[in-house]
Amino acid sequence: YERNSFVYVEKNLVPPVYENADLFLEQSVRRAAELVEASRGRALVLLSTWKALKHFRDGFEELVDPYPVKFQGDESPSRLITWLKTTPGAVLVGTRTFWEGVDVPGEALSLVVIDKVPFPPPSDPVVKKLCEKAGSRWFSEVSLPRAQMSLQQGGGRLIRTHDDRGVIAILDSRISRKSWGRAVLACLPDGAPVTTSLGDVHAFFSENDEAA
Repeated sequence: YERNSFVYVEKNLVPPVYENADLFLEQSVRRAAELVEASRGRALVLLSTWKALKHFRDGFEELVDPYPVKFQGDESPSRLITWLKTTPGAVLVGTRTFWEGVDVPGEALSLVVIDKVPFPPPSDPVVKKLCEKAGSRWFSEVSLPRAQMSLQQGGGRLIRTHDDRGVIAILDSRISRKSWGRAVLACLPDGAPVTTSLGDVHAFFSENDEAA
């Protein structure tokens, strides 16, 4: 992971909280497009909500032209994964269906973009019950561990073999600002360098593509 991967953590977008929801969606589409441009496609964009997926459908494809884009729902998940594996420069955008079980080794997947830390929805009956049971410790005992596990699964789509190279990008600026940010980063690939600079991402892909 030290040599082959990089973790990019966004620091400039508005935090993805309720009052910023629409602005964050607009900003995340643009930032994801910039990252896809750096990676020359070859990307999996993992979104936390169906609303985000709809927003990406509305404007993302034209921003990443000429790289081909497909979205969750265009075809069955298995067909979409096969398409990602076999189509040069392909970009697949999906929600929770693709956070686990996607195995695309090699150059076909060189970038995983995650829109925000996947905390479980508080309205989920199971989560709600567990939070009530944990009382004041609901965040550290229920919410954070579940988010860490999901993030580990999502980030784990990137490096599938010893020769794989790529970047995990998280567009949630709260990681840089909140006390729980370090705990979130700790669940990502051990030893992978962390940066908040888009320039570092461009340099990583330039160097690795030249080496290849």
